[in-house]
Parts: sequence; C-alpha cells; structure tokens
Amino acid sequence: GVVVLAIAGGCALLAAAYLQPLSLGLCLAAIPIIVFYPACKRFFPVPQLVLSLAWSFAVLVPWAALTQNLARPAWELAAAVLVWTLGFDTIYALNDREDDVRVGIRSSAIFFGDRTPVVIGLCFAIAAALLGIVGRELDLVWPYWGAWAIAVVLWGRQYQQLRGGGPIPAGQMFQENAIAGGVLLLGAVGDSLWQAIFLS
Repeated sequence: GVVVLAIAGGCALLAAAYLQPLSLGLCLAAIPIIVFYPACKRFFPVPQLVLSLAWSFAVLVPWAALTQNLARPAWELAAAVLVWTLGFDTIYALNDREDDVRVGIRSSAIFFGDRTPVVIGLCFAIAAALLGIVGRELDLVWPYWGAWAIAVVLWGRQYQQLRGGGPIPAGQMFQENAIAGGVLLLGAVGDSLWQAIFLS
C-alpha cells in the first residue's frame, strides 16, 4: 500500500509540474476534501456530498488547465457533476443502509430516509438542467443533445424505479450511471468532431 501511494504521489507531483498556477491551486484545494472524505463517514451526516465536491474538481482542474480561466460554464458543469454524483452515490448507499446503521456509519441514504427517492430525482433533474444550460451556452450541437437526451431518459427511468416501492437494483442503477457518463462523454467528443469538420 505504501509503495502504491508513493508511486501515485510521485506521478501526481510530476503532472503538477506542468500545470499553470490556477489549475495547480485547484489541485491543492481539492487535497483536504479528498483526505477528509474517508473519515467524514463517522460524523458528517451526508458524506456523499463531500465525495461529490471532490468529483467536481475533476471539472474545474482540466478546464482551468486548458483555458486559464473559470468561466461560468465551468462552474455550471462542476455543479452538475456534484449533484449527479450525490444522486448516484446515494443510490449506491441504499445497498449498505442497514449495515451502515448497525456499525454507526453515516450516509445520505440514511440521512434522507423515506425522502431518498425524491432527493435522488431532484439531483438528477438539477444535473440535467445544468447540462442543458451548459450545452446552450457553449452552442453545442446534435451529438451532445442526443447524449443528453439518453441520460435524461435513463435518470427518469431510475427515478420511477426508486418511487415504485419494489426491490431497488442499486448496483445495476449505479452501473447505469457510469454508462450515462460514457454516453455524455461520447456526445461531447462527437460534438467537437462535428463542429470541427462541418461548422469550422
């Protein structure tokens, strides 16, 4: 474990040497959040929110590295990642809710209780709205919007499953969100290629 940590740390330092000040500062700002996350399950009521905040830096750091600024779409995209992560990691926490209660670990699925499906649905709705706003502000075209529509349909279906009252396939739904992320990535790449080839 120590060897892996040392190798990972060395690679991170090597990569950091190529970052400009803004993105490097964001990397340093994310470190306390990442370190804090494993321990916060013992006392913070919604530890998934801490994880979500850490994930949002995965938007801000590369955006700053590429553009040397943090324009409004960067913050909107980071916020979309935050609420989306909170939603799908809360789904994952549903698997462990009984065990977490027994051992005294906190989670969003415990904190929100019976309101958990509504909170997850709200997270997905906000993420969809923010991704739509980003698409409009950046003048993205049909590959992105096709991927966005697929993700919205998936999130809507998952919300209906959660509200249905039957068994919740939390592991499967968590994996489906990973697929939604891949679809959105392909949509963004497809948008860039389409605009470069046909609209430049």
